[in-house]
Amino acid sequence: MKRLLLLAALASTASAENRCVDCHEPQQKLLADSAHLVFGCADCHNGREEAEDMDAAHSPAADFVGRPAPSDLARMCASCHEKETKAFELSPHAAATRRGDPGGATCISCHTLAATPTAHAIADCGDEGAPSGRFQVAATCARCHSDAEAMKRSGLRIDQFAQYRASAHGYNVLEEKEGDAATCADCHSPHEAPSARDPRSETHPRNQAHLCGACHGDVKLMTEHGKDPGVVAKWQASAHARNLDLGAPSCAGCHGAHYSHVPEPAAIRESCGRCHEGPARELAAGPHGPAVHTDPATLASAPVHCAHCHDAHGGAKPLPPYGATACAACHAADSHEIAEGNAMSDLSAALHTDLVALHQKLEEARRRGHDLPSCRETLSALDARTHDFASLVHGVSPAKCAAEREAVGKESKALMGRLSEFTPGERRLWWVPVMWVFVFLGVGLLFLKARKLKSPQGR
Repeated sequence: MKRLLLLAALASTASAENRCVDCHEPQQKLLADSAHLVFGCADCHNGREEAEDMDAAHSPAADFVGRPAPSDLARMCASCHEKETKAFELSPHAAATRRGDPGGATCISCHTLAATPTAHAIADCGDEGAPSGRFQVAATCARCHSDAEAMKRSGLRIDQFAQYRASAHGYNVLEEKEGDAATCADCHSPHEAPSARDPRSETHPRNQAHLCGACHGDVKLMTEHGKDPGVVAKWQASAHARNLDLGAPSCAGCHGAHYSHVPEPAAIRESCGRCHEGPARELAAGPHGPAVHTDPATLASAPVHCAHCHDAHGGAKPLPPYGATACAACHAADSHEIAEGNAMSDLSAALHTDLVALHQKLEEARRRGHDLPSCRETLSALDARTHDFASLVHGVSPAKCAAEREAVGKESKALMGRLSEFTPGERRLWWVPVMWVFVFLGVGLLFLKARKLKSPQGR
């Protein structure tokens, strides 16, 4: 209360000395209801607000700024908000303003009420109804990001707000008014707001695990919401994380960026199949294609999908033998399905052993100074065949897997023969002992000859 009284007193003092009000009373009323109620006109516009003469008040000698250009607003705000302004100057919003885009965002675009988009009505960020407030910021961003014309100029989609509103994050913020659910400003730096293609951006694929992990790795928060707090750590140890620079998906790749959601069981095949086309195709064509799995805990039924055998975030391959690990989750221990799983596991292990041996042999040849581009190409093609084999495993076809294993095995054997020509094994040097025999005989004869020459009879 004391703070409010002090601000009111300051505002009263400022208005008493301010002759600008004589002409600009509407602006003064807006200012009095804003976060800047203690500021005088000259604090932003310069000039001489106490002057009685308009020309003196608007004197260029006093650096008067009348109606500032959009590109001038950040400079004016920087006198108090230096940190935020420096970040904003690096943003796509500022870049659009500098190039004259009429839709380029400025400070007042996000910090004033939509009904009064003017710098005189800057809202206090701490107010619940402020445009930058937690429950209002999505609608504030949507002023531009749902504008078809503005987004056309920027080359961006116009449905981000609609997707966010339909997501779990949006529902929890906009409908449930949960204070810990993600808003636009939680994922996008509100002032710098770099593009997701910018490596500095929190939403860049390389940075998404850290960004999402701020909430989804929080044990207390996730426990309150009944979610697993270990999903981010699992992903960070996965093949997807290791191959991120090769195009593997990060968080948004599977869950979506603005429409962040857990894929429905029926959609998981399609989601994974966007990258893993072969396994998804074989899965749909095999015995698991029409199969339905019922969760014993929840009794919920869903088509058999990828996450039944692969951890959704860890993405690890089932450990051999497949029958005892993956298949046993649904099939009886003495069933033919377990036997088929183990058979495919053995074929996969044999294939892996062959290829490891070939890689070692090729490396040995390289160390011996042999550059063998044709052999490298052949081995690369054999490596690719492992993906074909993995696809057949998803189709649960032991016969096809055996045929592919045999074909790859023949090619592997042929390549091993070629590489062996450049990496001969250690041969027994049979002539070395014979050589030493002759050396000792020669030394012995020379010794005897020398003694004979030294003896009296030899003189």
